[in-house]
Amino acid sequence: MLAILAAEETGKTLVHRVGPSFVRARTGQDAPPPIEDDTLAALVRPDAHGLVVVGSHVGLTTRQLARLGERRHFAHVELDVPAILDDPEVHIRDAVGRAVEALGIDLVVLSTSRALVTGADEAESLDIARRLLAAPVALGGAAPVEVGELILADLVPPGEELAADPRVRPLVGELGDALPELGAVDTIFHLAGVVSGAAEAGFDLGMRTNLDGTRALLVYARGLATPPVLVFSGSLAVFGNDPALSPLDVVDDDTLPRPQSSYGIQKFIGEQLVADYTRKGFVRGRSVRLMTVSVRPGKPNAAASSFLSGIIREPLAGERAVCPSPPTRPSRCPHPGARSTAWCAPPKWTTPPGAAAPP
Repeated sequence: MLAILAAEETGKTLVHRVGPSFVRARTGQDAPPPIEDDTLAALVRPDAHGLVVVGSHVGLTTRQLARLGERRHFAHVELDVPAILDDPEVHIRDAVGRAVEALGIDLVVLSTSRALVTGADEAESLDIARRLLAAPVALGGAAPVEVGELILADLVPPGEELAADPRVRPLVGELGDALPELGAVDTIFHLAGVVSGAAEAGFDLGMRTNLDGTRALLVYARGLATPPVLVFSGSLAVFGNDPALSPLDVVDDDTLPRPQSSYGIQKFIGEQLVADYTRKGFVRGRSVRLMTVSVRPGKPNAAASSFLSGIIREPLAGERAVCPSPPTRPSRCPHPGARSTAWCAPPKWTTPPGAAAPP
């Protein structure tokens, strides 16, 4: 602390990411004594009004707010950190006005807005993270706001570009291990999963990640003081050709799911869990059944549909590509830049001048 004060006296400006104990020391505040039971009991009475400032976002704080929400209703006022940096006077005046108005009729909890992204792979996580950070986001019917903090829970670190953004907090590792470190969030994008081919080959891994991991995330979301918006990435793998039934033709809103793979089963169960948690008011769920994208950038993954990218991407790089689908079977899939139709057909090689044809 003395070194920080000395540096500031020389004209340096420092940005701190710290805990409450640092704030007390920096401002010269004495540490308050623990709250007595009688004081806490008076605070949670339905007719009591007061202000609770959430100074940290850790598992304990989340559980405390969830418990408070079970005991009584409170008004939630969010501070948007980027908005404060951009125009602090206007944003703080608005937050203070909303808090003062609510204090006349309710308990007020003041905290910052946050979003959580769990990624299926590095490219997908980084793309949605960039979009969330680039401009104000409108979710759950609310007005657009800047993201105050973005938590990236993934098996890989986000890279220098996103890690340099002060709003980004990466959590690297398994989702189950990361849940206790999340704290309170407003919005969850759940993209993590073991993809189709890998889930079929590794049954236990698919069940543990796609089913148990999704349920653990929903249990965590249920414990938050305010039900978060939860976007779940489903899959067209919930539709399959049941040998006992007629083949599927056109899939529309009335087509019943009949998954024929472990991955499809796991995604369908995830959809139903999100629907039930939404029905009960634990989350504000949205499930999106996604189709494969062609051409996906980066390395091939273990998805059964990965070949739809590989038959284009690999030949362009001078590598062989295997097409497991018959040439007469068309596959419609979206392209990152436009809607396109992809057909799997025997490859026709074009050898650039000076290059050797693939073997």
